[in-house]
Amino acid sequence: MTERKARVRLPAAGLDERGRARLSYQQAKALVAKASGGATLHAGTRIAEIAALDVADVRLSARKGELHLVGKGEKARTVPVHPKLREALTSLAILVSALTAAPAARPS
Repeated sequence: MTERKARVRLPAAGLDERGRARLSYQQAKALVAKASGGATLHAGTRIAEIAALDVADVRLSARKGELHLVGKGEKARTVPVHPKLREALTSLAILVSALTAAPAARPS
């Protein structure tokens, strides 16, 4: 991804130019709802499958993506990711990585 495209995506993911989260709780909750709702709409997932998703189960690239789901009867399946869902998942992944990154050292 080019630097220009990355800068364009940061506000959509709720980050400022330094990569710090600038979302309220309600905005972050809406971002999660958009990604989970998109998964049910665009990928045909069940709510239990979404709840069981792990970061390793989501594979995204610049143009494609897939979800590895485990559903009823422990049956595994892999479904392609719709472009709208990929955008929501990418924004969510950027936000999660920013929130889980180690805090920068502060000068004393």
